[in-house]
Amino acid sequence: MNTTNEYKLIDGTFSAQEAREILLDMINKKIQFHHLKNFSSEERFGKPVPASLKRIKELERDKVELLNKLEIAALGQYKLRIKASIVLGFCKQPELV
Repeated sequence: MNTTNEYKLIDGTFSAQEAREILLDMINKKIQFHHLKNFSSEERFGKPVPASLKRIKELERDKVELLNKLEIAALGQYKLRIKASIVLGFCKQPELV
């Protein structure tokens, strides 16, 4: 099966505060997901998940950058255009990240 589907997650114009709520919630949920995945691995197998640790660092870095951009938008009273999609595809074996 070689089918992919795209789902529109976000597509709109938002105030800096609205964008902050939406985007930080998404990033924080992903950080929490990787923390829990890593914690579970350490409890069950006695070792961390390197891919999750790497992803946490990337997400934390992106969060700082995003907060800086949101601050600029808020100070300048800019609206923010945000588009985000999820592309879902099937594969035989999961990618090892």
